[in-house]
Amino acid sequence: GMHVMEDAHWIEICDIETGAAMPHGEVGDLVVTCLFTEDIFPIIRFNTHDMSAWKAGRSALGYNLRRIVGVLGRSDNMVKLRGINVWPEGVGEVACSVEGIKPDYFVTASRVNNRDELSIAVVSDRDPATFTDLQEQIERVLNQRFGLKISAQVVRPGEIDHLTEFHTSP
Repeated sequence: GMHVMEDAHWIEICDIETGAAMPHGEVGDLVVTCLFTEDIFPIIRFNTHDMSAWKAGRSALGYNLRRIVGVLGRSDNMVKLRGINVWPEGVGEVACSVEGIKPDYFVTASRVNNRDELSIAVVSDRDPATFTDLQEQIERVLNQRFGLKISAQVVRPGEIDHLTEFHTSP
């Protein structure tokens, strides 16, 4: 586990929905308060949205410090791509700003060649012959906005309903 330097940080493991303290060993959001800082403003109860839990027992090092099990995942849907925090909603908003794209999209995070990648499927009711141009335009706009290569696919209305489980397309 990771030792918590409790003279510098107050760590809480909190319920993802309610923010209440979780029992020892239960998984929740890692919430941090810095007890001293040289920054301009204090950091008080900052929810990292990293999920963790308190680890039982003493470490093999014999320190009298509590430990967390480490980061077990995220409680939000943020993805870190090459050091950049990206939210799928932001990718969708940028992609849907392209003329001819409906506000209907699905973002997929996947692991390719030991690297996290994002792709987006967007809906257009334009002539499918224009989809390649729309795809290139979306990929260019996403690259300009995020500085990342995010692949795009343009589909007809209804073709991503099975992914979103929302039947928003006519």
